[in-house]
Amino acid sequence: MAKTREWMSMTLVALLLIGSIGTGSLLYSTKTQRVEMKIDTEDYYDAVYTLKGFLGLKDDIRKRADSNETLTASEDTACENSGMGRMTQRITVADSKGILPICGTLSKMQDVFYPGTYEVKFGNKAMLAEKATVQVKMPVDKDQQVYILTGNKQDGYKQFAVVQADDNMVSFDTTVIQNYTISTTDIIRVQDVVASVITD
Repeated sequence: MAKTREWMSMTLVALLLIGSIGTGSLLYSTKTQRVEMKIDTEDYYDAVYTLKGFLGLKDDIRKRADSNETLTASEDTACENSGMGRMTQRITVADSKGILPICGTLSKMQDVFYPGTYEVKFGNKAMLAEKATVQVKMPVDKDQQVYILTGNKQDGYKQFAVVQADDNMVSFDTTVIQNYTISTTDIIRVQDVVASVITD
């Protein structure tokens, strides 16, 4: 009987010891294990861009030219307060009186046939009392020819303007706040070529 009690005590102590070691190693591995967080590319670049803006550093948008992110843009605190986006200064609309509180987003179009194509979308469409200049910060070279289009891929595009870009900046004048497609590819010409090949 005494031997049985001694044997049960030893077994119980051994089980408690094994359980304690197992629990301790599990807690230690959980505590020391590196937790990998997936951060959305858009959120990451918006945070970096905003931080660089506060610090007065130049944001090299050219590094992101071939990435697949969506670039959210808003112009000032009025846009930020409206809930449209964050203060990233990628799209600016200004007239003779100064910057207008108009919010927009800049998204890279994922289409192999139209490389270097971005969509500019505004929260509200409007007719302006006077001509305004839309400035879009995007990866383009100085003096590169850029095509401004209206419409969309499904219904077809109409050419709005052809402009020469500045370094990482495309500017064009308009009296209508609407969605635009900005591309370094001559989309209208590409569509005409494709249409002529199909009809032949």
